[in-house]
Amino acid sequence: MALVPRRIGRYSRSMADPADMDALAKRYIELWQEQLAKVSADPSVTEAWRFVFESAAKNMGWTPDAIAAYTAAAQASSTPGAATAASPFGHGGSDPTDVLRRLDALEQRLSALEADQDGD
Repeated sequence: MALVPRRIGRYSRSMADPADMDALAKRYIELWQEQLAKVSADPSVTEAWRFVFESAAKNMGWTPDAIAAYTAAAQASSTPGAATAASPFGHGGSDPTDVLRRLDALEQRLSALEADQDGD
């Protein structure tokens, strides 16, 4: 008696065999990259996504100047050897040390708020 039936409904025995997950993941990424390259090469798709992101930014209250500043900062930071640019929205850069410092400050504020609630 086999642990895996010869045929399970519409599935064959080979479909029930465990897959090589590394190879499957690699193939998935390759297919995704290929599809993304093809889609991004189509100007109508690129224009549609630009419109979607622009509309979303406007709905979030970002001004055209802030959007332009963010785009410029993103392009500058993608240049090899460029320093991390600060966000034009006042949230700081993505320097890990700065992020950790801000996270620590946030945790301290949260602890203080929790202590105030416990005291009430």
